[in-house]
Order: sequence, then C-alpha cells, then structure tokens
Amino acid sequence: MQSNSFRSVSLVLAGLFVAASLAALTAVAQTPGARVPAAPAGGLDSSKLPDVLGIHLGMTVPQAMAIMKAKYPANLTTLYFAKFKHTPDAPWIARVTGKVMGTGLNSANSVDDITVFFSAPPNPQVVVRVDRAVQMIPPTTIGNLEASLFQKYGTPLVQKTIHANLSWEFDEQGKATPVPGSYICGSFNQPAVAGGGSPANAGALQFDPGMGQPTASDIPRLVNMCHDQITITTLLDPAPANPNQLVSTLTVSMIDHAEDLRDFIATFEYGEAAAAAVADAAKKKLNQNAAPKL
Repeated sequence: MQSNSFRSVSLVLAGLFVAASLAALTAVAQTPGARVPAAPAGGLDSSKLPDVLGIHLGMTVPQAMAIMKAKYPANLTTLYFAKFKHTPDAPWIARVTGKVMGTGLNSANSVDDITVFFSAPPNPQVVVRVDRAVQMIPPTTIGNLEASLFQKYGTPLVQKTIHANLSWEFDEQGKATPVPGSYICGSFNQPAVAGGGSPANAGALQFDPGMGQPTASDIPRLVNMCHDQITITTLLDPAPANPNQLVSTLTVSMIDHAEDLRDFIATFEYGEAAAAAVADAAKKKLNQNAAPKL
C-alpha cells in the first residue's frame, strides 16, 4: 500500500470530523450564557491524560519533542512555525510531523505518519491534538486490533445516537466520561497558518480590526459547537460483523477540545488587541499630521 493511501485515510477522517462539526452547528441551539470549560485546578496533568505513542495531551513542547526525536528519524521530522504579525513575539512551534519509511519492497512508502499539534500562545503551549496513521505489515484482524485499543484506552463509554466509528470520550482528569449529544465532536480551532522548516518561514497570524466576528461575541457559538472535553476517534467499526476480518491500517485522532478552545480564545483576543493597538497608533499618527494650508 502506498503512502497516498495514508493521505486518503486522513482526508476521509477530516471529512468525517467536518461533517460532525457542521451537524453539531445546526443541531445545537445557541446559548447566550454558554461558558468556556474551565481548566482543572492546578492545570492539566498530562500523566493522567490519554496518549498516542507516549505523547500525552497536555505535554509541553519539549516533552513531546523528546519523544518525537526518539521515535522518528530526524530527516523525516518537520517542524512548522507560526508567529503574530502585529507583535514582536518570537515564532513558536505550531506542530510537528514525523514519518517512518517501510522496508524491503515497501521501502519507498511511509508506514507510520504522525502530526502533533501544539496550542498557540499567549497561554503556555501544550499538546492539544495528535493524529497518527500506521500501516500494519503483516495485517492483523480487526478483533485483535480493537482488543489492543480496549487495553490501552479502556472500554468505550460513548453514548451517541449517530455513531459509526470506534471512539472514546474523557474528561480533563483522564476519566472516561460520556457526553450527551448526537455526534462525537470533531471541531479543532488552533490556527492552521504555519510554515515548515525554520522560524524564518513562520506563518503570520493576521488580525485586522473590523474583519470577522469579535472573539468575545463568538464564544457561545464556539462553546456550543463542542461539549466533549477529550475525544479519541478511529475509522474502525465499533461492532464489526466479522472480528476475523483483516485490516492493514490504523488511523487515530486524539483531541483535547476544551484546552484547544481555551487557548484559541486567548490567542485571538491577544492578536485582536495587538492589531487594534497598531491600527490605533496609525490613526493617531495620521491625526497628528498638520492639515495643508489653503
């Protein structure tokens, strides 16, 4: 199976997430009093939260990068950087990708692809999402694969009226906690703008006063889009008709939606304030210019 298959699987997963998010938008009423979920007292304890390949949600950038360096070849690991356009803040690592190539006849193809997403400043950066796609050679049965996932993440307690994939829900204490609703939340808010290779290629987050809905007034919609705190989603059938069916690919996406939303709001409020300050300074300078004498 070629590496293109991984991109196809990722696109399918992304499509499922988008569909779920759109459905949630239309199905959930807008509650003016909606509140952003508070962080656990004392902050996230990454050791209590689920992981993918040892990379836990809530880990710091150095902690996650240490695991990436141990698991993935340096020449197949890429850092992606972002920065604020209107502030002197240094660029930061927005995400990191890694891959492992196959061997023998499969040496030209990637058999393990991972992307680790970090929250954006000004809040302390932590892991908020991990996506991984693995090609299994030789293939295993779906029964064996799901049994290994149950051993790692526990028995799924998801209670959804529309639920087609093997998934888990947790709170930010790491406790399996079903959340009411029709769909597994698929929303992810961290800015996508980022440049690969080095800080010099950092993508600039641009905020323009007067463009778009102010973050503060948009918070109820964002909160109501997703009531899940932490989700782990696969493309596997939660109740396979034939447990001996062979599968060769595992795709997992793990997201801390609550932390993602808290940091997203902080990022946009910070960026909007910086953009407004730049615009205000430009306006004051323009007003200070003397009018021409007629």
